[in-house]
Amino acid sequence: HSFHIAGFQTVGGTGALRVGADFLKKEVSEKIWISKPTWPNHRSVFLHAGMHVGGGSLRSAADYK
Repeated sequence: HSFHIAGFQTVGGTGALRVGADFLKKEVSEKIWISKPTWPNHRSVFLHAGMHVGGGSLRSAADYK
C-alpha cells in the first residue's frame, strides 16, 4: 500500500476554512451541512467557495437513537 501525507499552512482560521472548503468542493462534494449555531462567517466562506450550504440545529446523541 502507498500512503500520502499532505499539509498546508494558512494565515488564520478563516483562511484555513476557505482552503478546506475549496478542497472539499473539489475532492468530496459541492454540498456541506453546517451546524446552527456556528461562527457568523462560516456560511459565507462556503458559499463564496461555490458550495451549496445547508444547516440545522445541534442535537444530542440521544436524538439519533
